[in-house]
Amino acid sequence: MKLYQSNSSPFAARVRLAIYIKGLDVEIPEPQELRKSVQRLPAEKIPTLELDDGTLIPESEVICEFLEDVYPDPPAYPAKPKNRMRARVLTRWLDLGLVPAMTPLGPAAMGKEVAQSDVDKAIGEMNLWLGRIEDWIDANPYAIGDRLSYADGALLPFLVSLPLSCELLGIPEPIAGRPKLRGYLKAVTDANAHAKRLVEEVDEAGKKSLEMMGKINKLHAGGLLRAYVSFWQWRQRMRGLR
Repeated sequence: MKLYQSNSSPFAARVRLAIYIKGLDVEIPEPQELRKSVQRLPAEKIPTLELDDGTLIPESEVICEFLEDVYPDPPAYPAKPKNRMRARVLTRWLDLGLVPAMTPLGPAAMGKEVAQSDVDKAIGEMNLWLGRIEDWIDANPYAIGDRLSYADGALLPFLVSLPLSCELLGIPEPIAGRPKLRGYLKAVTDANAHAKRLVEEVDEAGKKSLEMMGKINKLHAGGLLRAYVSFWQWRQRMRGLR
């Protein structure tokens, strides 16, 4: 099998974690191969899983469910039906709540005319969804249930990326005032090597992307913001929507 993906994509991250949990032998193409292959992927989106027979499976949730069906042991979903339901709700809230709430912040960072009221609304919506998510998860130490799962793969990338993004965009850091989310991030990475690996990959991907612009740790705050905006534009093109 082969996974077309980017380490900067939060949607690809949940697929990688499922692969790590299950110990599957899945090839991850280098960026140059991904660029050559993206036009043949369904809807030209990542992540996409290519099976050995050439079948292409798009959409992160569909990929994870397929892997769970075909390789059920060890499982990458919570054991109890109620917790599997809660994991799916969590991913819906991230994908359909938190991500859309943040949408106005991208154009604002790129210097486009965005009303301050729209920016303030986006920040409020983002904090609203983070509050709902914080109340929903267990964080003891895993997001849902008593073992590492797909739910952690969905949540961890956002908790890693949000603080840096908000700092560079000059808006309040939303995780700092949420001790349950902050505690979860530390506890789950301390408890599980797969979670730690995923967090390190997401963090490193962001830094490498900025380094590719040749600007990280070299420019003043305004220049770093411009570098981040360039990275944000590139990431939007590469990561796909789900």
